Amino acid sequence: MASMKDPEPVKPPCPRLPVEEVERLSVFHPKYERQILHFGCRTERGTSRAMSRLLVQQAGAIVAQTEGFLSLLQDRAETERIVSETDVLIPAGKYYFHATDPACADYGICGDFDAWEPPAGPDQLPEPWRTLAKVFNEQAIPEPDCTSSGTIDWSKKADGYCILTGNPDLIECQHAVPQEHLTWADIYDIVERGTKSGYSLPASVNRVIDDIRCLLTMNPYTHDLMDSGLFVPFPVTTADGSTVFVAYFASQTATASGLDHHCRALNIPARISPYILYIRFAWTIFKFMVVRTTGPIPRKSIPEWYSKKRKHGDSGGSGCGSSGHGSFGGGSSGSGDGASGSGAGSHGASGRSRHKANVPSMVFDMLGTHRSADELEVCERLLPPGVLEIFSDVDAGKIEPPAFLYEHAMVYPGMTRIACLREEYMKQHPQVSSTGDQSTLRLL
Repeated sequence: MASMKDPEPVKPPCPRLPVEEVERLSVFHPKYERQILHFGCRTERGTSRAMSRLLVQQAGAIVAQTEGFLSLLQDRAETERIVSETDVLIPAGKYYFHATDPACADYGICGDFDAWEPPAGPDQLPEPWRTLAKVFNEQAIPEPDCTSSGTIDWSKKADGYCILTGNPDLIECQHAVPQEHLTWADIYDIVERGTKSGYSLPASVNRVIDDIRCLLTMNPYTHDLMDSGLFVPFPVTTADGSTVFVAYFASQTATASGLDHHCRALNIPARISPYILYIRFAWTIFKFMVVRTTGPIPRKSIPEWYSKKRKHGDSGGSGCGSSGHGSFGGGSSGSGDGASGSGAGSHGASGRSRHKANVPSMVFDMLGTHRSADELEVCERLLPPGVLEIFSDVDAGKIEPPAFLYEHAMVYPGMTRIACLREEYMKQHPQVSSTGDQSTLRLL
């Protein structure tokens, strides 16, 4: 038995960890012969370095905003060199992403995550994400009591471990959608889109990205690895036919962590929707883009007015990659993720209505018929600061009126006053039975 007076035993230094070997896989635009994506292939299942064919194909569909297939040749007519849909893995090398629809052969590139339009709902996800989302929406999720504690604190306590390493030390929460894209998340109402109708979990009082369905618990180092785009959550089919989410190291950067954790199953909490994970997957894919800002490939970009708002600290298309609308909205400033603190907001009865009001296009059901001034006042009062600032900047002549916002915003400053004037006018003119355009106006 060692004496209390014996010297303290000292362990030797940890040995230097080996780093994985990685080979490049490149994806090119077939018409312009320009590289648009690059990945790093690792040793897969004892084979030579390769990676998931489905991951690469879905990555191409995200940046091109159109369905497509991979080929070894630039000419889509050379069908014998098309990568088979039955191939699970593809080796390192050069590939072309062809649009499935020949009319979209000249597809443009979505040049920024904020310009990317997410699927309209879980049923619009590609497989196997869609099947996983269906299973998710069929299961019962317990409703947490988050009325007095922040969502980040609640999530850390509920999970207790890193979803990748299983390590309980220094657990912090990662936003599935980084804080710099808060405005984007508000516009597309990602939590409501990604969950079943009537989903009972309350939304975050303050910010949609702080909703418990958008928080992943990780160790700080694992958190940084994922934020750097070194690995992505991706569904993989196992030998027994089941599908699980794994940490897929797809970056060209060689790491020591990839040797131990590439394709390691993630312990995803039951509250996290596959739809939210798909958005995270898409966000990471934009880190793999290599196409230049200027060049022959048409690019779908965020509107200039939104870009200016984002650069000034406002954290926060479809078809063949053609131009589409941008985003609007507001939120607190910040960049990156860094969700290790507490006080991300609490859950409560008013949480869902508040974050729904952040998205004017999501309240058509509320405003489709005439509502009382009191109901409209509630909607107007919940307008986020970013939206109010946009209207203010337009009035001051600082920016041009954003067409998308002005055409589709069903909640706007002054709407309560307009409703009061309308009601007063109709009381004074009983011969008017309704208001609106000529098709709804009738004089008795």
